[in-house]
Amino acid sequence: MDSKLIFSFLALLSAAAVASGKRISGVLKTEKDWIFLDRFCFLPTAGILQFNFRYPRKFMVQSLLLYWDKPNLWSMVYNNDSMTCAQKESLLDVNSYQIFRLDPDYGTCVYSGNDSVTCNSRNYPFSSSRERWWFMAISNCLGKNGLYLEYDVFMRNGNPGQIFREHFSADEIYILEFNMAFFFIEFLMVILVVVVSVKLASNQMFHATYKIFLSSVSLFFMSIVFTCISYLNYGLSGQENSGLKLFGTVLYAMSQILMVLMLLLLSLGYTVVCGRLPHWATTCLIVFMFYFAIAYIALYIVEAVTFDAALVLYRYESSPGYGLMAVILACWLFYVGCSIFTMSKHKKKVVFYTPMLVFYSLWFIAIPITVAVNINQVPDYMRAKVVNFIEVISLFLAHLFYLILTWPSLANKNFPFHIRTTQISDFAFDPEQQDPDLTDGRQFTDFSVFGATNARSESSHGGSDELTEESPVTHRPQ
Repeated sequence: MDSKLIFSFLALLSAAAVASGKRISGVLKTEKDWIFLDRFCFLPTAGILQFNFRYPRKFMVQSLLLYWDKPNLWSMVYNNDSMTCAQKESLLDVNSYQIFRLDPDYGTCVYSGNDSVTCNSRNYPFSSSRERWWFMAISNCLGKNGLYLEYDVFMRNGNPGQIFREHFSADEIYILEFNMAFFFIEFLMVILVVVVSVKLASNQMFHATYKIFLSSVSLFFMSIVFTCISYLNYGLSGQENSGLKLFGTVLYAMSQILMVLMLLLLSLGYTVVCGRLPHWATTCLIVFMFYFAIAYIALYIVEAVTFDAALVLYRYESSPGYGLMAVILACWLFYVGCSIFTMSKHKKKVVFYTPMLVFYSLWFIAIPITVAVNINQVPDYMRAKVVNFIEVISLFLAHLFYLILTWPSLANKNFPFHIRTTQISDFAFDPEQQDPDLTDGRQFTDFSVFGATNARSESSHGGSDELTEESPVTHRPQ
């Protein structure tokens, strides 16, 4: 299918209407004299702000305040009840357009009828040495009635019609393009995994671990699809659909959980050297997966409950986030220990387990390391896109490596499955058993994914090329 048709379809799903920048609108009503309105990360030279306000005369004179991401500036004034409204305003410079008095005497506003003030601004450009977060607040330091404001604010980082720039905050630019590119890459991945799955099924080797792998790849692809739809909707309308974005992240989490489950099962030799796990192994897996899922659920619940648009926070900057990293490290230790034990008992499978152990050990460790780097080293104005890039690439590489490692071909000496699905239940995890015939790593499959037919070679018991009921190995190479 043509790429333009695919993304036209996704755009139609988003049902978006064209606007002229990220748009926030509503009615602000509070008894406070200073309150946060919204934030946006502007590009160094392309940022534009335009606003339309309306409020009753009895609330004169209200002001629009713009705080930039100077170290400690925003954190000093936000939720700081010890500072007065006037003190918070004093940190800004009216001559640098950091304070807009919503007063007809200042030229931006006019009296509308006898009882209201209307302010329709021109386009105000932003200029700085780098991308900057700007935090908007409304104040009325001299008023006694609190704040009341009907607002319609547009913020943009590009010209009208530039889908990939106009509405996006600077920290989100390139996320849509990146995910669109991976939409096609991961779509190809899904096709390859499905083709291999069909081939394995036809040879009675479509084991539970590969089914988990297929599910993980499919969920990852769907997470990218919903992320693309969410950002396309935002790019076209300027209105953010947080539900679509959240659903995409939940699908990503499910994909990662399934990937970890598959790796833990393989480390125990499940579907590679045995078809049944001992009670202790099953218990450990249940415990790990339970806490893994609980940590993710708690992470999203805490994020939803404690979300504050005035703060630029990373999802994992919370107790559930740190707990999730601890569970991942515990899974890694379990994975390493079980993989080494399985290799020690089944030396002919070392050719499969060694590269898998090295790569996925790095993958497990990389998750908490990248989280720590994102929290401590990545600037706030780059964090959203850096986090998205790392999360997508890391899980994609995990899938790609396993697909290569288990590619069913004569040339692939790492191929791990040599027990048919009809035989797998007969072999239990036995720590005393070493190198049973059914798991002879020298006897590899002789079928190719894109081969027209499955080659059959002579068995070690005679000249017949037929696979008998007693023959434990699928085929021998010629």
